[in-house]
Amino acid sequence: MSLRITLESLSPVSWGDAERRADPLVVRIPSIRGTVRKWYRWYLASLGMSHDQIRTQERKIFGGVHDKPSASRVKMRFESLEVLKSLRLGFKDPFLWPLRWGKRNFYMVRFDLVLEKRSLDEDCKDLLEAVKALALSVTLGGFGYRSNRGYGSFAIYSHSIEVDGCEEEIERIIVNAERATRAPLAPEWEESAGKLLNLLGIKSARGSFLPEIQSLSNAYLLHRAGFTDWKDALRDAQNVLRQVERSLRFGGPNKLDYRVLLGSPVLGRRRYVWRDRRASPLLLGMGGSSGGYLRGVLFISRDYPNGGRGGALGHFRTQLAQAFERILDELGRFFIIKWVGDLL
Repeated sequence: MSLRITLESLSPVSWGDAERRADPLVVRIPSIRGTVRKWYRWYLASLGMSHDQIRTQERKIFGGVHDKPSASRVKMRFESLEVLKSLRLGFKDPFLWPLRWGKRNFYMVRFDLVLEKRSLDEDCKDLLEAVKALALSVTLGGFGYRSNRGYGSFAIYSHSIEVDGCEEEIERIIVNAERATRAPLAPEWEESAGKLLNLLGIKSARGSFLPEIQSLSNAYLLHRAGFTDWKDALRDAQNVLRQVERSLRFGGPNKLDYRVLLGSPVLGRRRYVWRDRRASPLLLGMGGSSGGYLRGVLFISRDYPNGGRGGALGHFRTQLAQAFERILDELGRFFIIKWVGDLL
């Protein structure tokens, strides 16, 4: 009762701890599981679930350690790891300025990732839910250190399924994800990603432009092509985002700091800014076997920058729609951007 997929790097991946230690011979399954859970939450939110419903469903499939600890109903493991190339990268490489005082090992790898039901008595629907999240993870995101900025992007190169009851549904999902991750051109990736979202039953966002919970139903897919390899693409993306952030800055003691909405650190010297660094709602990844294009997802929600209630966000609530529109306009100078609602 399992799914086996062969993953191969499109851009270097690094697993390891915060001290820059990385083990080239071990795939970090806890890291992969954490990423898959993240995409599962965004998927559930796109179905209209509340925060509490999302937490309950996520815990049901992937387990939890708080309150009454419970094991995941779906096991993950890896096999047949092959290190194709080893690289030593540091702060002079794109998007790696956190490594200013050192370097870190990155690897191009190929390995088999196996998902299987923990118990033969459990419903195949649990495995199906995990497969949905995994398909979104590889199609729209990546794994490992700095995966939100293009590192750790993977393509699915083969798969095999041994499941009773859900085989056809799992097959359709993985085939779509495989086509998307192996798409040689950016428009083909966008088309395949749109088909995957439709297959998963994601509906276009209704009502408020800024939903309370970050979700795939109110996100934007974007891409930019014309590169020779992953480093060329990420260097270009780094320069583009610097231009976008510079163009969004403006002064005044009570002005919205647009850079926060793209995840930039904020010094907090003005009254109405967010003092903590925020994760960016813009997630970048690589596409094409030689890294010929950059792909991305931009999330739009009131989850940014401080959880949707009170504080500085309450002060700027009336400005947030215009803020996101301006961000879209600035990014649109460099990327081809399409709202998910136009693909559904």
